[in-house]
Amino acid sequence: MKTPRKKATRESRQKVTTARSSADDEIDARVDVLADRLAPFVTRLRTLQEQARSLGVFPNDRELLMCPSCGLAEDVLAGGQIITSAAVGAPDTGMRFIEPRVENEPFRCPACGSDALAVEELGRRLDDSQVERDEVSERARAARRPPPPEELVGALQDRIHPTSGRLLSAKKINKRPRG
Repeated sequence: MKTPRKKATRESRQKVTTARSSADDEIDARVDVLADRLAPFVTRLRTLQEQARSLGVFPNDRELLMCPSCGLAEDVLAGGQIITSAAVGAPDTGMRFIEPRVENEPFRCPACGSDALAVEELGRRLDDSQVERDEVSERARAARRPPPPEELVGALQDRIHPTSGRLLSAKKINKRPRG
């Protein structure tokens, strides 16, 4: 009696395998159709990105770059132009990061020649690293400390409320008897 059960199990496995392969074939066919429909859009997008590059507009096809050595960083203006500056809000230096000749090589900094990193990647590296801070010397701490109040010019003579007049003595308030 065990043989019919084994035969039924084999048949159900074959049905499941056949169903899976036909479902996989159907998914592959749908993916092929979608890829064929998207191909013209991808070609058009590449053309637009090349036109944007020729006009000096950032096509947003990669991350913005920053040099970890000298701090030179890319930014994009509201009009889409890419600029490089040494600080946020500083004017454009006119330099552009040097594109790699080989696909897997990093961009190079035009100022110092170091390997440039994507701004987000650089931020992650700084967050992930356990950089130990150097101890600040006692001399540096003393230079950063504010001066004591007695050394400040006129600090002890300043009035807290300069609009108030002389100090007035307190006056007694008469209470009227309730009646």
